[in-house]
Amino acid sequence: MKVARILSLLAVALATAGSTAAQPAAADIELKSLRVLAAPRPTGAPNRTAEQAETERRQQAAAYVTAADQAKAFLDKNPNHAGGADAKKIEAESMLRAVQVGGIEHETKALRLARDYRADKTNPSRDRFLIAAMVRQVGVQKENHGESREDVLAAYEKAAMDLYGEFPDEPAVYEMFLGVARNAEPVKARAVANRLLVMPAPGIVKDEAKAILARLDLPGKVLATEWTDEGGAFRSVPNYKGKIVVFYAWASWAPSADADQKIKTLLPPSAVLVSVNLDQDVAAGKAAKAKSGIGGVAYYDKRSLAGPLPAQLKITKVPGVYVVDRKGVFVGGGSPEALAALLAAAAQ
Repeated sequence: MKVARILSLLAVALATAGSTAAQPAAADIELKSLRVLAAPRPTGAPNRTAEQAETERRQQAAAYVTAADQAKAFLDKNPNHAGGADAKKIEAESMLRAVQVGGIEHETKALRLARDYRADKTNPSRDRFLIAAMVRQVGVQKENHGESREDVLAAYEKAAMDLYGEFPDEPAVYEMFLGVARNAEPVKARAVANRLLVMPAPGIVKDEAKAILARLDLPGKVLATEWTDEGGAFRSVPNYKGKIVVFYAWASWAPSADADQKIKTLLPPSAVLVSVNLDQDVAAGKAAKAKSGIGGVAYYDKRSLAGPLPAQLKITKVPGVYVVDRKGVFVGGGSPEALAALLAAAAQ
C-alpha cells in the first residue's frame, strides 16, 4: 500500500512538472506561516505602564487583523487547497482575537466570520466548538466589563451551558464547567461539581469534580497532612500546632505577581508559609521561586498535582491558597483573592 501511494504521488508530481509543481509547496509553506502569525501572543511585563499596555494592545490587534487578511488572501489564491478549512478557521479565530484584545471596531466582521464557520458542518466539530467558545468569551467581555468576579463566573457558566447544548460530545465544554467549579464560592462550586457527575463528561473531568467536592468537605476537619520539604525533612501540620499554616500552590506556568504580592503583604509574621510548587520541571520551579521572592517551607515534586501534598490538600486550582488554623483545623481554600478572609477565619 505504501508503494502504491508513493507511485501515485510520483505520478501527480510528474503530471504537474514545471512551474505549477512549486505551487502546492509554496501554498503549504504559506499556510504554515499563517498558523505562526495567528498564534496567541503573550502579554508584556505585569509592571508595564498604561501607555505601554495600550500600545501593546493596538499592536496585537493589528497583528491579528493582518493574520485574518492573509488567511482570506490565501483562500482567494488557493480555493481548492486541502488546508482551506484551516485557513477559514485562522481567519475567524484571528479576528476574534483582535476583538478580545480590544479591537472593538472589528467585532461585527469577527462575529460574521465566526457564524459562517460555525454553521458549516463540514468543519471539524472540535474547531467549530473552539470558535463558538471564543464568541461566547467576546460576549462575556462585552456584557460583564467592570462587573464583579461572581457576575463574570455566572456569565461563563451560562456560556458553558449554551455550548453544552450545541456541542455535548466535545470534552472541552466540560473544562469550562470545571473552570467555574474551581473558582466559584463553595455553594456554587459544589453545585457545578455535582452537575458534572451526572453529565456525560469524560472520566478525568468527573475525577476532578470529585476532588473539588472532597476539598469542599475539608473545612472543619483536623488535618494530619504530611510531606517532605526541599531538604528531605519530614514535616506535618501537627508539628505546627499553635500557628496558622498557609499552603500556597503555584507554578511557573501559571505565574501570578498579584498572588505573590498578596502572600507577602497579608501573611502574619507568626504564620507558617508552605510554598507548594507544581512544576514538573523542578529546576524551573526553583528558579521561579527565587525570582518571586516567596519564602517559606519549600515543596517540590515533579509529579505536580499527582504528588502527595497536593493530593492530601485536594488542590484543584493554580495559584491557590489553603489555610489551617492554630488547632490544625482546615479553614478553607480558594484563589489568592480569598486569602484575607481565610486568614481572618483562621485567627478566630
